[in-house]
Amino acid sequence: ILLSAGLLTLCAREGFMRFMFSGTEGAVAARRLILAAIFVPPGMHFLERLGLRLGLYEADFGTLFRIFGSVIFFVLMVWRSSERLHFAEIDKNRAHQALLDQQQQSARLVAEQELARATERSDARLRAIFESAFDSIVGMTSEGVVSDWNPRAEKMFGWKKEEVMGRRMSEVIIPPEDRQAHERGLARFLSSGEGPVLNRSIEVLALKKSGEVFPIQLAVTPIRFGGEVIFTAFIADISERKRREQELLETRQKALEAAQIKSTFLANMSHEIRTPLNGIIGMADLLVDTELDE
Repeated sequence: ILLSAGLLTLCAREGFMRFMFSGTEGAVAARRLILAAIFVPPGMHFLERLGLRLGLYEADFGTLFRIFGSVIFFVLMVWRSSERLHFAEIDKNRAHQALLDQQQQSARLVAEQELARATERSDARLRAIFESAFDSIVGMTSEGVVSDWNPRAEKMFGWKKEEVMGRRMSEVIIPPEDRQAHERGLARFLSSGEGPVLNRSIEVLALKKSGEVFPIQLAVTPIRFGGEVIFTAFIADISERKRREQELLETRQKALEAAQIKSTFLANMSHEIRTPLNGIIGMADLLVDTELDE
């Protein structure tokens, strides 16, 4: 036995002995069972001979003692090894599950980070569009408070963003005579979900910081976020268009007046010319009908 163990030890890093000398639970169980298989039969035989020599039992009982003792010992060794392998498998499964959970958590974290970066890029693009828009873009909360104010709105109305944020919209850009109607319309929308000026383009008057009232084209869209409602208004200054339209109206009116003057003039001229011509025509008819004498 010692010689065989020594020869096997020389090859401790190869083949079967590599497994036997590893630290796995299977290797530990194998080492115990091999040692039991080597030492238990001789040990039980020794105990059997010792009992017979001391006269503790007869030869038949000694044989049974040796056989059953060896079987019981091996059963205990197998049970103990199986128990260790069972708990090792449980620990392995737990470790594997923990690794899977960690990988899933890492994957979720990476996905959340990617989503956050994508959201940041999207927000940056939207903010760039918002900041560079040609029209004024104004945001308002359901309480009627200014929530957004782009650079074009600063130029159009004369208010800086930091001056209007948190103020009521009706106090900033709505003429005094229209403020009550604005507040009533906001209250009606919050109670019924309907608004006559929402989701369409209308022309109204607006108020600048200087107090100047000017015409605008307004389109207001309500946007719902959960239980909250915000309003986004797109505003275009149509003062120049209205001025050109007024010029066209004035030009048309002048053309109509000129046409009327022309018609009146022609009617008068026709009358003034026709009156003397009637006398001349009458005299000509008379001369035609009258015989001439010396």
